[in-house]
Amino acid sequence: MKIKSFDELLDKIPFLKNKTDNFGYSDPYYAAYQPSNPSRVRLFINESEILMPLMGSGLRIFGQVDISYIDHIEVYHGIPSYEVAIEPSVVIIKAYTKVGKRENTTTIGTSVTNYGGYDAYAYKSEKLDDYSYFTYINTRNSKRDEVENLGTKTLKRQKKLHMYMDNSPMKPQILKFRQWMES
Repeated sequence: MKIKSFDELLDKIPFLKNKTDNFGYSDPYYAAYQPSNPSRVRLFINESEILMPLMGSGLRIFGQVDISYIDHIEVYHGIPSYEVAIEPSVVIIKAYTKVGKRENTTTIGTSVTNYGGYDAYAYKSEKLDDYSYFTYINTRNSKRDEVENLGTKTLKRQKKLHMYMDNSPMKPQILKFRQWMES
């Protein structure tokens, strides 16, 4: 099964439904005219929680990001959330990115929608002598219909550009630091 975004992942989790609010952000517990509760679903990428100052959970922004650079995802539903997150949550999503020393490839992909939208991505990873790197770039133009909200037409069209880069040393940095201290 190939999941392209965190929004698609939310549809696969029991008792959750992927919804978008009036501004086009992901919110699985969205109810019209009610305040959002961002603490119910937490998103972690490489053991770091993604938070936003005004919206809480980073899932609202990262929900529609292409996840081709993610290696694997763990989903915790229910009680274990107390042990992982700062505050209790219903669902915790932990995503781990690809590492250059394991991938060692170049990949290009694209897709086109019926309405003229597109999605294109490319990533390159390579294992060198002292370090490995992984570079990912994605551009997306999702052409969506206009939605009328409280008498105002809202465009939910989005043009996005996402980049991710990881440089990993082949040997632990601590050893290099100790060698420098001893010399």
